[in-house]
Amino acid sequence: MDNSPYNLVATFTCSLNVERGVKIEYLDMLEASMDCIVCKRRYRTVAFHTNEAWPNCMGKQKCSGFCGQLASVQRSSAGREFTGIYTVHFAYLQFTDLKRKGHSTGAVPWSRVHFDIACPSCGKTTGTSVQTNTVRPFTYHCECGFALFTEACTMPIIRCGALSHT
Repeated sequence: MDNSPYNLVATFTCSLNVERGVKIEYLDMLEASMDCIVCKRRYRTVAFHTNEAWPNCMGKQKCSGFCGQLASVQRSSAGREFTGIYTVHFAYLQFTDLKRKGHSTGAVPWSRVHFDIACPSCGKTTGTSVQTNTVRPFTYHCECGFALFTEACTMPIIRCGALSHT
């Protein structure tokens, strides 16, 4: 039996179809809107990095850190499709938001995945991101004007559930 304090798991899957010759490298960083049991605030933007014990819970109100971790990042590619799957383990107990007074739900309504993308036209590699609340379809262009990919559906896809401690 695992002694982990984490009781929920969230997966964030980002799968992008790119133009011919474009390469993507998903980074070990994820941002997500989550309910923080430490500062008792809902919808906090939490910045996760691989192997970070207490990710940064951002906002005007100071927080000592979010009770969760980026457990893994899996990367794969097949042809022109590049996929990154981020797994976050986190602790959740229902609470009343200290500022807005509403009840927390543990839901994850928003996220952003970061990656480096290489342009086959000019050879430049740039850091960028995709997030769930972008108006789509959206075509991302390199500074040289080359269309790198078109985001047609919501990415990343977010799924939450109970964490099994087996």
